[in-house]
Amino acid sequence: MVEARASPGDLVMVYPSVRYSFALYTKADIEIIAADDPNGFTVDVPDLDVAVLKPSVEDPGAHGPAVLAATRGREVVWYLGTHFKEDDAVITSSIEAIGFAETTRAERPGARAIRYER
Repeated sequence: MVEARASPGDLVMVYPSVRYSFALYTKADIEIIAADDPNGFTVDVPDLDVAVLKPSVEDPGAHGPAVLAATRGREVVWYLGTHFKEDDAVITSSIEAIGFAETTRAERPGARAIRYER
């Protein structure tokens, strides 16, 4: 849905645990990186229009600066997240706090895509 609707220059912001699903289905190049993770690896998307957030469940407030940095100079953000984690609420409120307003939302069990625009 997002890749079909996003315009060049739109930012796709990916919640940490959603990164595996995103990497599986994206058309963008991905990198598989060895990591001290239960999977033994993690994934990254080296695309300037994609921001894969770092896990921060223990310190949800750490997402605020990451959101601010990733959205600098952007007019549209597509957020791929989940609605059952406390830090997900921090991310969405951080996006809204810097002047973005929700324009589109699609939800499925355990996942959601939200489009924000300045």
